[in-house]
This record gives sequence, C-alpha cells and structure tokens, in this order.
Amino acid sequence: MYQWLVVVHLVGLVVFAVCHGVSVFVAFRIRGSRDRSLVLELLALSQRANQFAYLGLLLLIVGGIGAGA
Repeated sequence: MYQWLVVVHLVGLVVFAVCHGVSVFVAFRIRGSRDRSLVLELLALSQRANQFAYLGLLLLIVGGIGAGA
C-alpha cells in the first residue's frame, strides 16, 4: 500500500509541475500577443491547466499524507 501512495504522490507532483509550466508558457506568450482571439484561447488553456493543477495538488497531498502515515 505504501508504494502505491508514493506513486500517487509522484504522479500528483508531475501533474502539478506540468500544469504550472503551461501557465508560465501562457503568461509569456500573452505578453507579445495583440490578437484578441488568441489571447482568449490562451487564457482558456491556462484556466484548464489550473483546474488540472488542483487535481495534481490533491493527489500530491493525499499521497503524501497517506505515505507519511
């Protein structure tokens, strides 16, 4: 059981990090963009990535507390 909780923790870490990477990419990409439709698409992408980041954070917390206990 311990090994599965560690795997859940690590998967959560990867998901959380990748989703934050997407948000950083969007932040740098928006700075140079003047096209309204592109900005709206990038913001939608960032919002979706943040939703998945919260899922990754949940996995990170559950796996970490479970493995620690």
